[in-house]
Formats: sequence, structure tokens, C-alpha cells
Amino acid sequence: MLKQILILSVLATSILCQQAEIVRQLPGCPEFNYNVYSGFLTITQQKALHYIFVHSQSDPINDPIIVWFNGGPGCSSLLGFFQEHGPCIIDDGETRIKENPYPWNLRANVLYIESPAGVGFSFVGQTSLLTTNDFVQSQDLMTAVEQFYLKFPDFLDNDLYLTGESYAGIYVPYLAWQIYNNNENAAFDDTLTAYNLKGFAVGNGATNYTIDVWPAYVTTLYKFHIIPKSLYDEWNDNSCFMSFMHALDEVRTIQCDILFERIQALTADLNWYDLYRPVYPDGLNTAGGALKAENRMGEAIVNGEVKKYKRGFTMAEYTPMLKGIPSAHNILLGDYMSDYVNQEATREALNIPSSIQAWEECSSTLDYLPQPEASIWIYKVLRNKYKILFYSGDTDGALPTYGSRTWIKALGWGVTEKWRYWRTDGQVSGFIEKYDGLDFVTVHGVGHMCPQWKRKDVTSMISAWVHDEPIDQFF
Repeated sequence: MLKQILILSVLATSILCQQAEIVRQLPGCPEFNYNVYSGFLTITQQKALHYIFVHSQSDPINDPIIVWFNGGPGCSSLLGFFQEHGPCIIDDGETRIKENPYPWNLRANVLYIESPAGVGFSFVGQTSLLTTNDFVQSQDLMTAVEQFYLKFPDFLDNDLYLTGESYAGIYVPYLAWQIYNNNENAAFDDTLTAYNLKGFAVGNGATNYTIDVWPAYVTTLYKFHIIPKSLYDEWNDNSCFMSFMHALDEVRTIQCDILFERIQALTADLNWYDLYRPVYPDGLNTAGGALKAENRMGEAIVNGEVKKYKRGFTMAEYTPMLKGIPSAHNILLGDYMSDYVNQEATREALNIPSSIQAWEECSSTLDYLPQPEASIWIYKVLRNKYKILFYSGDTDGALPTYGSRTWIKALGWGVTEKWRYWRTDGQVSGFIEKYDGLDFVTVHGVGHMCPQWKRKDVTSMISAWVHDEPIDQFF
């Protein structure tokens, strides 16, 4: 009897939480004809992570839950919600929000979590908590999962998938590993809840620091005909090695530094996140060109209080831990999105209390300490325990496809389905190769933010994958 009373109490509390956190409509966005929620997942008394939960437009009761994270580390997952695959999106260079014809919630429930604490609208109660690392943030995300299901217990039986891009190549596998350990322990501990994790998918993700980013970048530049063979040969002849976020020991001789400066001089005006895409969209801002980073402070009045924020992000800020990234003239991207999210009407629609800080696309205060083992070890631990997908926009400079293919090949897992193309609307969208334990998919002709820049194709691919359908079947 007592257990039944407790269950009824939990259900009643969850219904009240859901009602308090529902989102009726976002400014400039059509009214939702499905449920959308926005609120906070309490981690400790001093930490809370902001979430947005979007119900499936098709069958929310039975469709899977996809959890999404952006990277950085320190960039908000609202970038995914508002720029890549949410129900309403703001495209590069545009100053309006519009309905997205290909959101991920067409056939899935999608949960966006701003992580770590201190990023976006997620908050910490003391500045010392802004110092974190891969393991601590994975513990916090495990708590966030527990808190989410307390709010939404009706979704416990739905299939669960974890996804994200860039530095979420660390977040996603670490959280999968935490859930795996939780579920193993739940078999012997009645106080724990097992979660229905089915798999995880990473896009252009940091995984193995021996090859990802700088080592793969230099080779990619050569293969893309951006640097000459003589410069590439000199770099290799001097055994130059730079590590992502300086996580590993480096070979940084005077000669290597000179060579790196020559490489940077040839690439400074290119788009780091898509080597074949313009540095900024045509028509961005005014006739004077794109907004410069020094001209960027915005203000919003929230409940009578002035809140100041940085507008947009530079390429260097989008990956704040990288050093020596091409400057691209310090151009700002996403400045309109900063203004939109910070306006009082948007905050109110998202149920953000006025006491919460102004929103920034990438945190300027987070102190993130990467762990040198990255996430490659988790793939070996979780192999064939869950479905694993790694997809890669093939013109990315930040986390190049070449690097991802190199570490995947080094796993030594057998090929179960040979390299072939996949299509959307009859056009080649990329290529797929399946291994014993992992599906690898390229997205052709776009880079780091491929869910945004090839929206229909990637929505098709992800939707099919979580529903166990052929990847090029959906559209």
C-alpha cells in the first residue's frame, strides 16, 4: 500500500512539473501542435542543467528519445535546437526564425541538454564549480538522466539514444558508459532504475587525440590541395605533433612552430568548420561586411534588469580550448541568435527565471580540463552492447573525416558491409561502411555542422537509424 502511495505521489509531482514547464509558443514560431517543455534538471543544490524536451510529431508514446549535446567544450545545445534540427530554426546570415521542415522530432522525442553547468542557461551557485572535466560532467549528466525520468516517467520504456557533435564526441560516449554501469548495478540494486539505452551516435566528434584535430588537419589540408606537398613533407620530416587541447605530449620545436605559422598563413581566411564553405554567409549584417568581434556586446531588459551578453561566437570561441585556430578576421557568427534567445519574450516562453544569467552561445567562464584518454576506450568497452553510429561531414577542418576514418580503422573491427553511397531524393548524400560494432557514415560536401548544412539528409539518416531502417529509406 505504501509503495502504491509513493508511486501515485511521484506521478502527481511529475504532472505538476510538466504543466509548469510546458512551452506554448516561441516568438516568431508557429504554435506547437505537440508538447514542448523547457525547465531545469537539478544536479546538486549548486548546479542545474537547462533542458528542452520536444515530443515526436508522429507517435510520442512509442517513438524513441534522442538526447542531443553540442560541444566546445562549453557551447550550448540550444545551437542544435535553434540552428540545426529543432522545430524552428535560425539559418546562417538570417535575422529571422522560421519553421523547420525537417526537424528531428518528426519521428522521435528529442531532449536538448545544455551541459556542463554554467553553459547557456544552465547555472552554478559558485564560480569554483565552473572548473570541471570529462568524468565530472558525465556524472552530472547521469544525474540529469535520472532527474529527467522523474519528471517524465511515462517515457521510461521508450528506446533511448544519445547524440551530439564536436566535443560531444566525449560527452556522448561517457554518458553511455555511465548509463551502462548504472544498468549493470541496477540488476543487483533495487534502488537503481535501469534505462532503456539502445545506442549512441556522434557527429564529427573528438575521440582519439593521437589523430583528431591537428594531426588529421594538416593531412586534410594537403589532401584538399590547400597546402603544398613541400610544406606537408617538411611537417612530417620534422615529426611535428600538436595535440587537441594540448592533452598529449607534443613535438613543438622552433622549426615546427615556423611550419605551423606557414600553414596558418595559408588557411587563416578559410572556414575552419567547412573548408569549402565561405567564412561567413553572403549578406551577413550590413554593407560594411560581417560583424567584427570587437563590436559585439548586446543588452536585454529582463524583468526590469539589464542583462549584458556577447553576441554570437567566433570560430575560436566555438572551440575555446583550441589554440592557434585560424582567425578568419575575427568574424562573428550567430549574432542574431544571441539577440533572439536573450530577449525577454523568448526567456519567458522557455520558462527561464529572471535570476538566471544572460545566454551565450559558448561560455566565456567555463574552465574545462580534458582527460588525455579522450573517449576511444569507451568504444571498446561498449562494442556490441549498444548500436554505435559515427557520422562525419567530409569537408570539416576541425575534426576531419580523415582522422575519424584512421582511428576507426585502427580498432581492427571487421567490415560487415562494404563502402557504398547513400542517397536522399535520388542524390548521393554521402557514404556508409559498417563494421562489427560500429556504423560509419559520411555526409558529402558539408563540414562540422552537417545536421544544419545538409538538414534533410541528416534528419533522414538519423531517423532511419534509430528506427532500425535502411539509412536512405526515409525521404
